[in-house]
Amino acid sequence: MKLLFFSMWYTPEPVGKPHSLARELTRLGHSVTVITGFPNYPQGEIYPNYHSAKLIAFEYEDGVRIIRIRTLIDRSSNAFRRMGAMLSYSITAIIVSLILSDRYDVVWSYQIGLPGMLYSVFTGKPHLHEVQDLWPAWGEGSLRGFNGILTRLLVASQRFIYIQARKLSTISSGFALAVSSIYGISLSKIIILPNWAESDIYSRDSQIWHSRTEFGLPEGFIVTYGGNVGTAQGLIALVDAAACLKDISDLTVVIAGEGVEKLRLVEHAKDINSCNVVFLPKLPPGTMGALLSISDLLYLGLSKETKYKMTIPSKTYAYLSSGKPILAAVAGDTAELVTKYGVGVVIPPEDVAAIASAIKKAVLGNRSDLKKMGDQAYYISKTEYSGPLIAKCYENTFLSLKHI
Repeated sequence: MKLLFFSMWYTPEPVGKPHSLARELTRLGHSVTVITGFPNYPQGEIYPNYHSAKLIAFEYEDGVRIIRIRTLIDRSSNAFRRMGAMLSYSITAIIVSLILSDRYDVVWSYQIGLPGMLYSVFTGKPHLHEVQDLWPAWGEGSLRGFNGILTRLLVASQRFIYIQARKLSTISSGFALAVSSIYGISLSKIIILPNWAESDIYSRDSQIWHSRTEFGLPEGFIVTYGGNVGTAQGLIALVDAAACLKDISDLTVVIAGEGVEKLRLVEHAKDINSCNVVFLPKLPPGTMGALLSISDLLYLGLSKETKYKMTIPSKTYAYLSSGKPILAAVAGDTAELVTKYGVGVVIPPEDVAAIASAIKKAVLGNRSDLKKMGDQAYYISKTEYSGPLIAKCYENTFLSLKHI
């Protein structure tokens, strides 16, 4: 098949699904073309290697044809400006796709569905749209005035895109139910196709030779969080829990990553004298895989807001692949995953006392129990959340759409 992907974000940006899927489908013998922007996420500034780029650039990576287009960029919470950036990408992408005049069999859009919908309408080709974020619906009830009006318009446009698409894909049953209830889409139209981690980057087999000295970390018990440091992760509770455990001399809590909450967390840790917390910068994927491999317990946190019950953070799959036990301060779909497969311990989100108690139990308890959970996590990463296996499910979906 010849497949056309629309994704506003793409490698080398830290949004792994589009390229991972494109590469796996290419390995299965299909031709994949991706139309995306110049990389700028999450800071909103074009990456240094692309500063000299013109209005359009062509690349090939892992056999995938990548077409990059110049668009407006915005990373603010302003609905008007975000809509402008999305429209800029969508309009430019659809113009480029139609100028190319290539005959594709199926079109797939990731998050921003407008270009996929328009391409499908203009060409009659089937459209599969992937939903991994319910913005702008999440902000519909909280915004007022002009931003509120724009948000309602965006929600209405999303509903139209969802209705037009032949199929919708999403990552969890919680997301499927939310899309169905918010937008009035039949559940029969929604398929669940989870994310996965890059096995050559995060797999414990490929990272097992690393040591703690590479990161300047001491011996003892290490609890690690790796990923975006934002409000959604509820990491202040982890810092507070670490402060409660200062009497455990060989405990180190590592928070690796960048984000809007990083400075506040660092200052908070100083204020409460949480000397057992180490902050590391954002790490390249391979280095992050190495950090996970030398850790004893991996922390996965989400805010206790209701909307986060339906999401499964992408770091979950990297944690599984690393073969380490997970301490999950979460609710909803992620909690169900950890419990169902026995890959860690689940506690209420943002519960400082529960986090501290769970860490203390892990440090002082039976390490063989932690190893069993880690082994199970690694097994699940190979059997339930394997890139080649899930890509095969996508292939079957694309083939069924092509022949409808």
